[in-house]
Amino acid sequence: MTIVDRREFQVVRGHAEEALAIGITEYQRAFRRRGRVYLSETGTVGQIVIEWEFASLAECEETWDAWRNDPDSAAFLKRWNAITEGSTRELLTLVESFDGVAP
Repeated sequence: MTIVDRREFQVVRGHAEEALAIGITEYQRAFRRRGRVYLSETGTVGQIVIEWEFASLAECEETWDAWRNDPDSAAFLKRWNAITEGSTRELLTLVESFDGVAP
């Protein structure tokens, strides 16, 4: 089973590039796993979406617990929280994945 942890962050106007840079840097530093980072093109302006993939809900929670206890995470959060205005979180179970190739 694959669990996708999807977070949507609203970025303070004018800080999207900074948020992308520090968000991607933190992702690469702290999370050694498959995931994706998106920036909105239409709809909610200035929204960044980050998705992480986990093998189980237990692995998801263990990973976040370890991250919260990492001293470097606090420095990231101080910068991140200054340029974001809130977020939402969804935990999804991946049912099917398509690669665009016909059977």
